[in-house]
Amino acid sequence: MPQAYLESLTPDARAGAWAERLTDPEEPTRTLVADRGGQIVGFCTVGPPRLEAPEGFGELHTINILVTAQHQGLGRRMMAEAARTLRDLGFSALTLSVLRDSPAGRMFYESLGGTLSGRHMDSYDDFELPAVEYRWADLAALLA
Repeated sequence: MPQAYLESLTPDARAGAWAERLTDPEEPTRTLVADRGGQIVGFCTVGPPRLEAPEGFGELHTINILVTAQHQGLGRRMMAEAARTLRDLGFSALTLSVLRDSPAGRMFYESLGGTLSGRHMDSYDDFELPAVEYRWADLAALLA
């Protein structure tokens, strides 16, 4: 991602959007937060699919984990909680989009049994990046 875009993602710049998302009772997404000792070390957001998907599919919109909390099983636990949350929202399957040039992300999703199901361009404020889509046809695969 362009450095200028990453630098624009400051807490002050994002606080309003997050406050609205987290307090709007009509918001169709759910955000899950992982903390250790009172410090947020990861979060993910799930909800209805933004890209075209078959009936029953919910989407993992985002997952972010601090580098210091990675490779300790937190990602797997968050994916399981994301699957539970989607199930509770009435979905039976999961789809997600990850940047094509994110080998660590792609390896992680493949290690969880995700099936490569498509390619597209992810749109950001004023640029696009190539992405791929992974799917799980049954949430139970992530709950085990």
